[in-house]
Amino acid sequence: MLSSARELIGGSMSNVFLADASGLFTPALDDCGVEGVMRALVCAAAAEHGMPISVRRVRAAELTGVREAFLTNVRWGVQSIAVLDGRPLHEDHRAQSLRGWIDGARG
Repeated sequence: MLSSARELIGGSMSNVFLADASGLFTPALDDCGVEGVMRALVCAAAAEHGMPISVRRVRAAELTGVREAFLTNVRWGVQSIAVLDGRPLHEDHRAQSLRGWIDGARG
């Protein structure tokens, strides 16, 4: 979903994380959107394991440079996105690492 300012917010029932050449990031949700439980767990796990992550405004036009993307939801956990806007995404090492760290902490 996009905000009225054409900034990425997330899915209808999920938060979104993206990675490009600058690293891992997730949309700022100060104007709209919901900061989910899994979003907080992902941010905490990334910080704990030294994986840089930024929370910032994400313009829709930035999606063309995304190399990796995943959704989070308390029911699904961390789910990689295989195709973004018709383009396959092949990298998912961040999602795999975060999934492992979170599952290990909860297990």
